[in-house]
Amino acid sequence: AMPYIGINVSDFEASLNYFDLSINQSSANSASQEKSASINKYLELLNQYSMQNNINKDNMGPVIIPKRGDYFKINENTNWRKLLPIMLMEGHTAKLERKNISFEFTLQDPHELWRRKEKASVFDPYFVGGKNGNLITPWSRSIKDQNFEYLIIDGAPISDWEGYEVKQNYYWAMGDNRDDSLDSRYWGLIPENFILGEALFSYFSLDLRTWLPRFERIGTIIR
Repeated sequence: AMPYIGINVSDFEASLNYFDLSINQSSANSASQEKSASINKYLELLNQYSMQNNINKDNMGPVIIPKRGDYFKINENTNWRKLLPIMLMEGHTAKLERKNISFEFTLQDPHELWRRKEKASVFDPYFVGGKNGNLITPWSRSIKDQNFEYLIIDGAPISDWEGYEVKQNYYWAMGDNRDDSLDSRYWGLIPENFILGEALFSYFSLDLRTWLPRFERIGTIIR
């Protein structure tokens, strides 16, 4: 899920042992083991926080939905894990560069690819789980927050940016079966330019208990 919605996990970050951008091939295996341990610790803390604050898929706490005209100042306090996904969805390119090390940002999460394809090879292009690919997501815990000081957007270092104005509205998408739906609770908000149209009527409806069409719902106008 994109990190600018749902749970604020900043309270946990001090407890995590992230990778450093200076990782090299010889240390990849040991770093992978360390990361696995830190992920387990993170999940433990996240579960504890969720239980204490009643945070779950039905109650996510405060949700901030960006809209056209929102302005984010860019300085040493910028939360790039929140802002960068928005900029990428609005057509900007971004990468981290430090000496001879370069990582390119993408919004395609390898874990989502794995869910659909179930092939371990989907992780190969990514810098995650001991893999030394050059793709990362803004919410990747394989990099430290301070590594964003090496961020380059559209070919310009972030020191050249004073702020960013959101160019479009974003929307919360909710599945009609809330207990068994992958929706904005899991993969974030929908940018306006991703919306192709409006649903007008129910084209087809199936009773999953009998696998027979529900004729009384077919053609029903959606209000």
